[in-house]
Order: sequence, then structure tokens, then C-alpha cells
Amino acid sequence: KAKKIAIINSCGFDCVPSDMGSLMLHQFVAAETNGKETITKMEGFFELIGGISPSGGTAATLSSTAVTSAPEDLNPLSINPPQHRSGIVAPERRGMAFTKSLGRYSGPFLMACENERIVRRSNCLLGRPNVVYSEAITGSFWTVLAEFLQFWAIRVLLPFTIFNKIVMFFMPKPGDGPTAQEKKGSKYEATFVARTTSGSNYMGIWRDDRNAYDTTAVFVVEAIACLLNTEKNLLNYGVVTPASAFGQAYLDALRDNCGVSTDVSRSDRQKKAE
Repeated sequence: KAKKIAIINSCGFDCVPSDMGSLMLHQFVAAETNGKETITKMEGFFELIGGISPSGGTAATLSSTAVTSAPEDLNPLSINPPQHRSGIVAPERRGMAFTKSLGRYSGPFLMACENERIVRRSNCLLGRPNVVYSEAITGSFWTVLAEFLQFWAIRVLLPFTIFNKIVMFFMPKPGDGPTAQEKKGSKYEATFVARTTSGSNYMGIWRDDRNAYDTTAVFVVEAIACLLNTEKNLLNYGVVTPASAFGQAYLDALRDNCGVSTDVSRSDRQKKAE
């Protein structure tokens, strides 16, 4: 920090939509209420449209993480600054449910463990460490059920070496990945639902017509461009996150240059109007 060096983590599909989507909603609430209200709880819901098979690199990461994680790594607050690694509510989605605010089913999201940690670190670095944040996957009953079964199969089996080897035998090898055709038919959308100190509800939607792999390449390049443009004006230095390093500048760049579209509204006001 003293030398003004920044290491900016997770500038791809993991975890830019989560981190910047969270920032987007916090900023909207602050602007609409003139700073009188803040968000106390937020949930992120990811819908993976079209489906896409994992790359060999993703599979290898899951495999190695499962067998090498230490007990302290399993703490959902593990990458928070040291003073914020306990005493903060950090829920984890483990089961399926019908989410009324979305009108769809939701369940455990395999990438939530990383996304949630990055958002929590951002919240700490941006002065709001007590915001409760969690993520889930959403879609039809059968889509969420398939993700639910996959989530628990990986969670239960991969830590055991023998099962890890069996699973990895059937997975793509590092360097292999989804075909161009698979990627072409895949995209994602993220919806963020938040509650404020007054009990008001807000909803933010993040839309991107690209698949997770192409999105990662675009987001990383845009992060580099943003770094070059704001190098002397980063919000934080040290080991930081996209939201806590770039703030609004990166969010604007993603909208203007990367085809991301967003929409934020007060959802309880919409319901009353209906």
C-alpha cells in the first residue's frame, strides 16, 4: 500500500458480474436516498442460459482446490481483512427453493464460494463490512435440480483422492474446453435483490449476451485498460478487488465498451404500482 501497488483479483466471469453488480446496487440506493439508507442484505442469482461444459482448466482448479484446501480456507470470510474474519453473517445456499421475488427456482451455485468472498472483501474495503451477501443459481426446476446434484457431488466426492481421480478421468484435460458452437449458444444473466435499513427492496439486473469464457477475456482486457487510465487514482492499493480498486470507472467501461447492460429499480415500489 505504501508503494501504491495494487494486485487486482478475479477480473473475469469470476467475479466481475458479482462484484460490480453489488457495487451498482449500493450506488443506486445511496443516490436515490441521498445517502440516508444503506443496503443490509443482498442476494445474487445467476442464470446460465444455454449451458456450457467446463474447460479442463476449470476442472483442474476444482480438483486441486478440493484436495488442498486447509480448514481456514473453508471460512466464508477467509479473504476479508483480518479484523473482519469473524462476527459477520455469511450464509451459504445448500438447498433448493422457489424464490418468489424472481418467480423461479434457485439452489446452490458452484462458483458462489469464490464470488461471495470477493464481494465480501470489496464490502470491507469500501467501508460496509456487515452487509450480508450470498449467491445462488436460478432457472427451471430441472435446471436447478441438475445444478444441485452437481454441486453436492463435487462437494462430497472431490475431497477424497480416489473419487477425485475417477471424476477427473471423465473431465476435459487442461487446454481443452467448450467448442465454439457450445459457446455461441450460451450466455448468462445475474439478478441482485437487496434490502435496505428501512426495509425497502431493490433489484438490479446484469445482462451479457456472451458466454462465461468469452466474457472473461473481455473483462480482463477492459480491466487492464481501466488500470492504465486510472493508475494514479485507484480507490485502494494492496490486494484488492475490481469494485474496491476501480469503482464507477470500471462499471462505466463495462457498460460502454463491453456490451453489458444493467437495470436497477426499487422493486417494492413496482409491486405497489401493479
